[in-house]
Amino acid sequence: MSSADIIKKHNQPSKQRLEQKVKTTICKLNIANKSKIDRYNEQQKAYFMMMLEQQEETKRFRHDILNHLLCIQDQMRRGHYLTRIHDFPCLLSMS
Repeated sequence: MSSADIIKKHNQPSKQRLEQKVKTTICKLNIANKSKIDRYNEQQKAYFMMMLEQQEETKRFRHDILNHLLCIQDQMRRGHYLTRIHDFPCLLSMS
């Protein structure tokens, strides 16, 4: 074997070195992808929690407005009608 062949063989990566580089690269990609997946999962969890909170707020609002309407209905049935807008200052601040 000539010295040129020895240098050429030495400069060529061995199969084991190539396999190790491939494994290392795959490992790095897996770690990067896992990081992206974890970040995505955290974002999904935050979005889901926000949606649950909004749903709870909507439930509370519906409960409250239904009770208000039932109270108004009861007052009307008893003959207590709104005769003047000044009876409800909160209505004045809405306009």
